[in-house]
Amino acid sequence: MAARKVTPNPFVGSWRIVEMAQWDQAFVDLEEPGYIKFNKAGDGEFRFGAVRGDMDCRLVSNADQLCVHFSWAGNDEADPAVGRGKQ
Repeated sequence: MAARKVTPNPFVGSWRIVEMAQWDQAFVDLEEPGYIKFNKAGDGEFRFGAVRGDMDCRLVSNADQLCVHFSWAGNDEADPAVGRGKQ
């Protein structure tokens, strides 16, 4: 039986949010510099403005390009919030 080839996840680490389509940088960095973090274990977290969340992530290959799909749960100004996204 052949060993399964494991693709390293190039997204692992903490990434600074430098641009968002819906918000200006002043809002992104409202409480602290905006960031998104992907962990080796397949989870992560993010924070921008008054929004923060914990993510469940999976690495996906689309037409020779890797991306991360994630679902998240957290809060927006203390109100519960959930969503999905990809990077």
